[in-house]
Amino acid sequence: MKNVEEFIVSRLDTIEALRGRGYPTAAQVGDTDPPFAIFRVTREDYETDLDGDAGIRTAMIRIEFFDDDNDRLCAVLEAAEKALKVDSADLDDIYIYSSRARRGDEDDLDGTLDLFVKNLTATVVYWR
Repeated sequence: MKNVEEFIVSRLDTIEALRGRGYPTAAQVGDTDPPFAIFRVTREDYETDLDGDAGIRTAMIRIEFFDDDNDRLCAVLEAAEKALKVDSADLDDIYIYSSRARRGDEDDLDGTLDLFVKNLTATVVYWR
């Protein structure tokens, strides 16, 4: 586990419907069957330790979930909220102090992909 993005993928992969379908923003998803998720780090803050190095970091990650079935999308969103709730986890090169997700804007429809969209904002406090 090298970074917080890999942590997000590992948590999304615990949801059967999303296994292998959590992508960073740069991914090509045009041919991907729904449901799937696209995420990006929108903000990252860090505290400096006594040596001047970056210490504890807080990342804000926006995760958008896409599906053509709104009921299934609601179930995936609920499962993702639960999967992203973590209290301390030692994962190879990264230590997660806490992770929480909250729902963002309400329902939307992606006209390009013709899919329903819902989103979460995950706040991950970690050290690497």
